[in-house]
Amino acid sequence: MRLALAILCIGAVLFLMRFLLALLGEVLDFSRSQKTQMAKWKPPGTRGKLISMRVNNRSADANRRIAL
Repeated sequence: MRLALAILCIGAVLFLMRFLLALLGEVLDFSRSQKTQMAKWKPPGTRGKLISMRVNNRSADANRRIAL
């Protein structure tokens, strides 16, 4: 039982050491080559029909504000 537990602990320690070394390697590699890539922007297409507004019942000031 002790042998199995020792083998399990040694395996866990080796796994964590490999993980730590890989993580440090990624951090060091990232600091050497920092290259930024921009995403392509695609403007949205048409979104639907325009809503027509009836402006006959409003005053001239209100019509000017709507036009702006």
